[in-house]
Amino acid sequence: MGNDASEGEDFGARSAGYRIKTDVLVVGGGPVGMTCSALLAQMGIKSIVIDRKDAVSYYPKARAINARSMEIFRQLGLEQAISAAMPPERTRNFAVGKRLALSELQFFPFGLGSLTANPLTPVLGSFCTQDRLEPILFDHLQKQSVVEMMFGTELIDFTQREDGVSAIVRPASGGADVEVDALYIVAADGARRTCAEIANIGMIERSDASPMLTLIFKAPLSDIIAPLKSVFIVLGDSDGSGTGSIAGVPLARDPNEWSILCQCDPELGPDLSRYTPEKVAAMVRDIAGLPDLPVEVTTSAIWWKRAAIAETFVRDRLALIGDCAHLMPPAAGLGMNTGLLDAHNLAWRLAALTRGAGQELLDGYDRERRQEVGLVMDAAMQNDLKSYQPKDLWNRPQWGVVLGAQYDHGDVVADGSPPYPRAYPYYDYEPSGRPGERAPHMWLDEARSHSILDLFGKDFVLLGESAEVLARFDPMPELGAATIVRHALGEVAGEEGVRNWRRLYGVEPNGGVLVRPDGVVCWRGTRPDGPKRALLSILRLNHPIVSKRSCV
Repeated sequence: MGNDASEGEDFGARSAGYRIKTDVLVVGGGPVGMTCSALLAQMGIKSIVIDRKDAVSYYPKARAINARSMEIFRQLGLEQAISAAMPPERTRNFAVGKRLALSELQFFPFGLGSLTANPLTPVLGSFCTQDRLEPILFDHLQKQSVVEMMFGTELIDFTQREDGVSAIVRPASGGADVEVDALYIVAADGARRTCAEIANIGMIERSDASPMLTLIFKAPLSDIIAPLKSVFIVLGDSDGSGTGSIAGVPLARDPNEWSILCQCDPELGPDLSRYTPEKVAAMVRDIAGLPDLPVEVTTSAIWWKRAAIAETFVRDRLALIGDCAHLMPPAAGLGMNTGLLDAHNLAWRLAALTRGAGQELLDGYDRERRQEVGLVMDAAMQNDLKSYQPKDLWNRPQWGVVLGAQYDHGDVVADGSPPYPRAYPYYDYEPSGRPGERAPHMWLDEARSHSILDLFGKDFVLLGESAEVLARFDPMPELGAATIVRHALGEVAGEEGVRNWRRLYGVEPNGGVLVRPDGVVCWRGTRPDGPKRALLSILRLNHPIVSKRSCV
């Protein structure tokens, strides 16, 4: 049977036959996989994170962190570190023009979500690039006693049993196989999709694939680009020919190293071997409109722009998150943010499942996220069609796709109230305490330092206006799978805060609201046994999900 590896032992020194035990094996150490592990750690759940690469990414890749994602990082205590890594004043706009010259550029505000203070959220969005974000997440996980980081390790195979998962992993540089026994496995391995392919989960294509080129190069551009304070500088002709997008900030490792995203050369196609350093340098000069620019090519990469969604996000004890579950065009930066919401929706379920919740709870992740991801993907595809007219793409805040997820048929107890209309799902959003929607933000203090969202994260939270109102609700039975924490808002927000809460959440004076650990309202009503019945139902501990109005 082999030996159980002791905590902290060097993976490379382990010999064949070792067996490691954990609660959750996370395959993929990008932002989505590491965030999932961090959320699990916050709830005390053990995880192992493996990744083929031996270090965090030094490529910028994803760069837009919207307000909802930053709320998740606030929950993890990482908001300030991420904001400091890319201050909002450094990326105020995006620029469009024919060449990289101030006199030939037009500037437009960026509408992705809250780069300035907004009453809808306690946070500011950020354009912290992936090469800056990943080290922050990695350092955070290194401090968690329940997390083991195994970078430089690849998944070879896994099998599922009724009570768990057995995976074979191997050092990417070669070495002995090691077996990992876990209760659940999370596929966060991106477009590589090793886990999904082993489980035979295919992708449903929503668009034709288009080859794209990322160019990484060194050039003396700081004096030109830094004063622009732009996220991107989109350059080229108005018809899209010769267009490329230069990142408005350099790579984290070198202030003179930059990245360009563009289409593959029609004559060279998607054959990377044909993109010689000389050819790439010429492409950089052509896109920038600077024929005499000194260019040193660092690397180039070809990838495929696609819109596709997995046939299912769950297969027994396997859950797919991020690019493994869905691929989106990069316009407006929806890919990573959608994956972070996947992780948030999944982590509390895995925590409850490892503590005794019914297995059907994992199926709710597929039901909730696949429906919502479909709407986000529609928006991403529309964005892609507008990508050559960026002033039309980002001309107003896109709160619908950032804050407006609606899990009407998910793990919530509906109260019969209608959803707000989403005629334009990408933009439309109305704060609401309706079950199935994100619990709205409100400040709890005059200093505006504590948000009601800060009450959520580790447990189910029952909100009421006073201790007397909370005492009306039935006491909860002792549950291993989850805990309800009660908060009397009058004690932390005062009378005015209670009035605001009633209005914002749509609550009667003697009513309450139950919020899941991922900040989604799962029950609202006045019935004394409502919260208890809702929780037992959601966790599948006594009976199936209750009917829509039975515990309101």
